[in-house]
Amino acid sequence: MKPIKLLIVSLSALSLIFTSSNALAQQRNVKSSCRLYTSAGLVEKGKCTIRTYIEGDYIIAEIYKSWEKNSKPTYKLRFTNRPDCTSWQWESDNGCNVELGYGDEWSYVAAGDNEENGKKTFGYTVGSAYSLQYDGPFPRP
Repeated sequence: MKPIKLLIVSLSALSLIFTSSNALAQQRNVKSSCRLYTSAGLVEKGKCTIRTYIEGDYIIAEIYKSWEKNSKPTYKLRFTNRPDCTSWQWESDNGCNVELGYGDEWSYVAAGDNEENGKKTFGYTVGSAYSLQYDGPFPRP
């Protein structure tokens, strides 16, 4: 009887590990240095946390900037969840779309992975006046 109980407990523990690792694979929280540029030049720099997770057919990215001390993300981006997309645009011809959310509204934005001085960066631009660059590639969940 003891070997059967031990087997059941072991299988339960393995099931819990695989279930929780699958849930963790659906969300990422990555922190790195970042810079905010406007039409006036470099405005702010510090640390940014990008939290990404899957929601339906989209990857949602929430951006938290260290210089803005609040518990809500500054912006929320909604990316088409396709592995072949490395850059996204509002109403893109290739189906790699992105929208910028603030409140209940979704607006124009362009985002993508870049390379700067031999290092991968991720950034997004709102119009021509606001750009955020993050040190590291887009953290896919």
